[in-house]
Amino acid sequence: MMIRIYILISICFAVLSSAGQKDVFRIKGEEMIMTLDDRWSKQVTDSLLNIYEMKNLSVDSSFRYLHAGLISKDGWRVRRKGKHIVEVYRSVMNLPTVNHQDLSRLTEYMQHSTDSAKLDGSNGYSSQFPGFNQFRNISVMEMSDGISRFRLEGHQNAQEVLLSGSFNNWSTSGMALQKSNNGWEVKLKLVPGRYEYKFIVDGTWMRDPENLQKLNDTYGDFNSVYFKPNASFTIERDAKKVYLTGSFNQWREKEIDMKRTGNTWFAELFLPDGMYQYKFIADGNG
Repeated sequence: MMIRIYILISICFAVLSSAGQKDVFRIKGEEMIMTLDDRWSKQVTDSLLNIYEMKNLSVDSSFRYLHAGLISKDGWRVRRKGKHIVEVYRSVMNLPTVNHQDLSRLTEYMQHSTDSAKLDGSNGYSSQFPGFNQFRNISVMEMSDGISRFRLEGHQNAQEVLLSGSFNNWSTSGMALQKSNNGWEVKLKLVPGRYEYKFIVDGTWMRDPENLQKLNDTYGDFNSVYFKPNASFTIERDAKKVYLTGSFNQWREKEIDMKRTGNTWFAELFLPDGMYQYKFIADGNG
């Protein structure tokens, strides 16, 4: 079975390679390898990514930080092979089974929708999973105009602070933070859903130190997770502590800690379209 997969993949990419650079995409041992050269024009690079169904590869992050971006969730990794050359590679051992009558399944495998991300550490925007935010100090805030502000405190001696995440395919281009009030910040327009992100401080990737929500990034660290909310819960209650629980969090009673303004308690969540049951627990009483 694996021999047949090797042959079919080789045939598929041998045909595609005739439209691009020689040996750009090849099978070697148990790896699929794509070679990139930063001396190529953007037009040539974009054409090759389109030919080889690698449009979700972040070229910028590949060269600058040896990170494949969104497709890293599918096992793609990056290694440097020279001053101007990197290789983007992954194992072929876990590819789905294909047959000679339906090579389109290979293309489908390499074109995962970002909405297919699971809560297992994979990267990507997702509108499928409910969630809520947890911050030591709020570092991502929704402004009155619906814009999301991301902020990193400190790092006043840094030369450059960037924001990279599932909202920009893990690219670093055009997402620079501005220094402001003992920190750095940038504003983004996001639709409701779950997003993963990291800051890049002078070339060093780091998760948001104020964000308690995180997912495995498959590189031995974690991505910070932000839920752009679309649902608000409020209750008037004279209480010391109020929690929100429901079918959206499997009725875990002390997970969603509601915030207080006077006697008004509130919580904001992202909830996919659907029907939900919920209740409030005030000072231990549901």
